[in-house]
Amino acid sequence: MTPATLYAQTTERIRSAMSAAMRADPQVISAVLGAAPRGADRASLAFLRDARGMTLGLSAALTTVLGRHRYGRSNYEQVVCLSCGTVQCRTLRCVAEALAAYGFQFTGVDRAEAWRRAESWFAHQAGTLVAVAVEQFPEGFIARCASMEPVLIVDRRTGELTQWPQLPSAALVEHYRRYRQAQQ
Repeated sequence: MTPATLYAQTTERIRSAMSAAMRADPQVISAVLGAAPRGADRASLAFLRDARGMTLGLSAALTTVLGRHRYGRSNYEQVVCLSCGTVQCRTLRCVAEALAAYGFQFTGVDRAEAWRRAESWFAHQAGTLVAVAVEQFPEGFIARCASMEPVLIVDRRTGELTQWPQLPSAALVEHYRRYRQAQQ
């Protein structure tokens, strides 16, 4: 596996954990903990109560670490870790191995997460909340806002947002597939 692929997979896993924690409703968590079965030990209940915050904090910390240990071109046009200056970043490898050791896998983006990402992007552009429609296809989701361009495509595998002109859905899907093939 190339360092760039390892970096992409590791950051996807971290973003997945952060997204899952952000979508978890603290009130529902509290309600579930309030209905915990008798005999549930305090340590387990305390962990469950704090798990969302811990996941968000640890995900943010790891995102910061990987932001420093990202790959780019050196002065000699070699692809290296921009922090370490090495071709094989030990920090990235250790983070990836730790995530894999505990079985954490990126599950990709579902329709709700695609909608959340698109709505956030359009709201930022418009300066206010706007209505967003999301349509799925095998490789991702097409997000449209009736009052503005462009159309967004949210990649199902990575969650990446790309901007596209207003085209019929079938044409967008075809253009997106060619775009992804060119990226590989």
